[in-house]
Amino acid sequence: MICYGVITEVPEAETGHNMSTAFPLYTRVKPEALEVEVVSGELGMAILTTFLEPVFVLSEILVLDDPWGREIAGAGRMPSKWGVKCETFPTIYEAIERAKEVREW
Repeated sequence: MICYGVITEVPEAETGHNMSTAFPLYTRVKPEALEVEVVSGELGMAILTTFLEPVFVLSEILVLDDPWGREIAGAGRMPSKWGVKCETFPTIYEAIERAKEVREW
């Protein structure tokens, strides 16, 4: 059974939830965070850089498989895994209306 989900709440980027490694870097269209780590060992020192991007955005509409809640197209994302709140609806029309409400906040 298919249902439609709307992302109604996303955590702040600083919490680390809802953030994933962003690759490839040349196709960046969303704001990203940058993590830099300096690692030293027997072979010397290296600087590791990781670009992060949000997995879900507020008011995003998803087509989900019910009851598992996984996106049926694209990357197969699962909102419950990323610390976001997702409301589900039986029709796309209800999901669109809720997405409009969320966007107006």
